Amino acid sequence: MFFEDKRLALQEMKRVLRWGGRLAIAVWDSLEHFEGYKELTALIARLHGEQAAAVLRAPFSLGDPRLLSSLFVETGITEARVERQEGTARFSSLRGWLLTEIKGWVLADQL
Repeated sequence: MFFEDKRLALQEMKRVLRWGGRLAIAVWDSLEHFEGYKELTALIARLHGEQAAAVLRAPFSLGDPRLLSSLFVETGITEARVERQEGTARFSSLRGWLLTEIKGWVLADQL
């Protein structure tokens, strides 16, 4: 989800896979499924512009199962399965979450 050229990244993963090997990737779901991140992204866009908000949107860039499936097809990964696994991220406080997202990541460079 962090590769600029996602097709090229998948092609390279496929290329280095041993014959008969398996590939597993994990990406975050779409932004629409994360209310807190959706609101934080909107706030960052209002306060700091779309370029800064785009940095926060990056982890969610492959969250649409149709997009991910089409990337697999385009790169010749023919037996791909897209499965959704649910989980919960917990932070000690709102401040802890924001420090993780802003100071603990590349977003700090944008603000």
